[in-house]
Amino acid sequence: MGIGHEAWQPGSKESLPYERIVVVGHSLGSIIGYDILTHAFARTNQSFRQVEKAAQPARNALEILVREASETGQELDLEKFVAAQDGARAELIGLRSPWIVSDFITLGAPLTHAEVLMAKDVEDLRTQQAQRILPTCPPELELDLTTKREHFTYWPGGRRDKDDDIEAAFTRIPHHAAHFGYTRWTNLYSPSQAIFWGDIISGPLAEEFGTQGRTGNVVSGIKDVAVMTGDTRPPLFTHTKYWDLGDTDEPPPDHVVALRKALDLARDGG
Repeated sequence: MGIGHEAWQPGSKESLPYERIVVVGHSLGSIIGYDILTHAFARTNQSFRQVEKAAQPARNALEILVREASETGQELDLEKFVAAQDGARAELIGLRSPWIVSDFITLGAPLTHAEVLMAKDVEDLRTQQAQRILPTCPPELELDLTTKREHFTYWPGGRRDKDDDIEAAFTRIPHHAAHFGYTRWTNLYSPSQAIFWGDIISGPLAEEFGTQGRTGNVVSGIKDVAVMTGDTRPPLFTHTKYWDLGDTDEPPPDHVVALRKALDLARDGG
């Protein structure tokens, strides 16, 4: 996570110790992983002021996608959003940013109960998210008085020509809680019934950690995947079974396939 700029050659993957970082958290580990990413990005954010000055069309396209969903109340297209995240991250890395965390994967995450575990209630949770204490996916937008539009990035100031397009053709810096603009979030959970069946600790996160849209809607870029659902009811106590292969002579079960798909380890980095 802390890759020094002195060792970084723009556009050269050979100078990087890793192509990408994937953070996976199960149960309490999902909260720890969330906190680690929050603090790591806030610290790394200080280095973004040294990124090379260049146009950022991919970042601009991502912000437009999020802004339109926020303003219209339409559901965010996850496929387009994830592709836009990948493009924005590759663009940022190309400008000598050290942030190479491509994915955050949560399994059996108690984050689904964030309004009682991380806040006093739902209202307090939303307040902390709006204040960027608890980062959301996509990142919280804020009004830029220069562009008169909402962004999760800001113009760092300095000299520019009056005709510069400071939305796309001018370098903008992500705010300290904007890592889910560049890091994909996949959440695997097992629906529960009557406490014992399934995983009562887990649940979907799209509503909990999406950002509040300007029409009162929740704009979420989290991919929630329900696993181990069963035909009539979930299996018994699934909280520790997200990586369980079962009979190794059989094809891998659906929940393992879903985990492997989220990890996407065969993908070319970036």
